[in-house]
Amino acid sequence: MHKPIKKPKIIPEIKTKGVTVIDMHLALNKYPELLKNNLMSCIDFSENKLTALHSAFWNNGLFIHVDKDVEAELPVIFHPGHPYQLTNILIILEPGSKLIFTENIGSNKGVFNSENVEIIVKDNASVVFNSVQKLYPGSYHFTIKRAKLGKNASIRWLDFCLGSKLVRSEITTYLQKEGANAKNYGIFFGNSRQQFDLVTNSFHEAPYTNSEIITKGALNNKAKAIYRGLVKIHKNAHHSNGFQKEDTLLLSPDAEINPMPNLEIDNDEVKCSHGASIGRIDREKMFYLKSRGMDDKEATSLYVKGFFEELIQKMKIPKLRDNMHGLIEERMG
Repeated sequence: MHKPIKKPKIIPEIKTKGVTVIDMHLALNKYPELLKNNLMSCIDFSENKLTALHSAFWNNGLFIHVDKDVEAELPVIFHPGHPYQLTNILIILEPGSKLIFTENIGSNKGVFNSENVEIIVKDNASVVFNSVQKLYPGSYHFTIKRAKLGKNASIRWLDFCLGSKLVRSEITTYLQKEGANAKNYGIFFGNSRQQFDLVTNSFHEAPYTNSEIITKGALNNKAKAIYRGLVKIHKNAHHSNGFQKEDTLLLSPDAEINPMPNLEIDNDEVKCSHGASIGRIDREKMFYLKSRGMDDKEATSLYVKGFFEELIQKMKIPKLRDNMHGLIEERMG
């Protein structure tokens, strides 16, 4: 007979300096109007079987509200807490506010982890959302992260996917008003038989909006990945800029990547570009490194770290950068 699944511990409400952090279960009763108008406004939980499953059985959640013109950086959020976790995160930034949010998703045993993130960024507000996923290799990880941007609002996604046996990840930004800006930076590193299905989207729904998508990945052994990127320029989104680039380093002849960058442009007064590259370790550069006294392992490790360094340096939190360096070294080992 199976043991009943325990719900994660409900955290009490934390409210300080214009920032409210509260468990989603408590927020449903305490802030019903805010949740009624914003929860499930970015994600339709009837989209597919996974979103329907998440909607029916979610057991963990976090609601964050930042008052007007308040700047905040929250402590790192660690989860999941038990083998079957389905989490909702809702973040609302009032006009002129700023937030830096970091989550660290890890486990020492196999888990099923489903996470839906919705972020409402109102006029002139900005948010940085850092996510590091290093689940145990036997885990399954499904995540959807979506944001709506107001006038002159901005978001920076920093998403680092290292763990889990199977990953399905989507990050989508809706640039709904003039002057909105979205930057999406992602790293993935797979080995053994890991499989990644990665999706990034930017929807330009207003004029003078800008988006940038840069993804770098490395695959070793028999790891496989599918990458799908989309920049969509709507008819009224004139004078908008969209850019996406995906680079993958194959460290094994058995590793596979299928990149599919796409542009959909319905307006002539825009600037958009996209590209994808697949490569292997440069032998001449390896020869140079080994001529400086490194062995094969040291030279390969330095080469791969240099490949990712451009995106790692975009992390503004020193401890997070150091953590990423350590994780890549660990993965190379």
